[in-house]
Amino acid sequence: MKRMVLLICFVLFLVGGCAQTKEIIIRDWTGIVEKPSWAIGERWSYKVTDSQGNYRTNIIEYIGKEGKYVGKYVGKDSYHVFLRDKGTKRYFTEDFHWAFTLIEEKEGWRDYEFFDPPNKYFEFPLQIGKSWQHDLVTTKITGDPPVPRTGKCVKERRILDYVRIMINGKSYEAFKIEEKCQIHKTRQVIWYSPPVKNWVKRVWYNADGSWWQEELINYEQK
Repeated sequence: MKRMVLLICFVLFLVGGCAQTKEIIIRDWTGIVEKPSWAIGERWSYKVTDSQGNYRTNIIEYIGKEGKYVGKYVGKDSYHVFLRDKGTKRYFTEDFHWAFTLIEEKEGWRDYEFFDPPNKYFEFPLQIGKSWQHDLVTTKITGDPPVPRTGKCVKERRILDYVRIMINGKSYEAFKIEEKCQIHKTRQVIWYSPPVKNWVKRVWYNADGSWWQEELINYEQK
């Protein structure tokens, strides 16, 4: 009987993979969290895995504020900039809304991804039960000459709970946020931790049953 239970657990692990997340709901938590402020040099290291067994490490570093003059964003205020390994830059508004990504830029070649309006991963202040929805148009510009490609989605997000979650042997308190896109039948769960000033885990589920996840390995505070 014990061997059968172990076999079932192993099969569930192979099929469900990241679906099983150990967490405890903090039921008496009723606070409100405002948007974070970052110091130059803060770094987040993540382990990225997917349903195909692929693995890589993703490092994100806050490098300060920058005015970026790209396409329709000419004349906009400066953005918070996060540098990802391999040179990718993510630009966030003052409200921590993801505006666009600069993937690669060199002579005769551009590779950008724009969100219009900016992608509201988080809508501060955060509190349990809060929800928000917005139409999102994503435009990717790549190639020589640059060629735009556009996709649309309606993002629905809701803060489900405030939980204590174990990730890579460390305990974090975090908001559990669910995101749905009905058009593409995708679902994402994000755990945002106020002390870490970022997500400690997020899992993306595709309509075909595949998934990928990002889990925090280390946070370096300045």
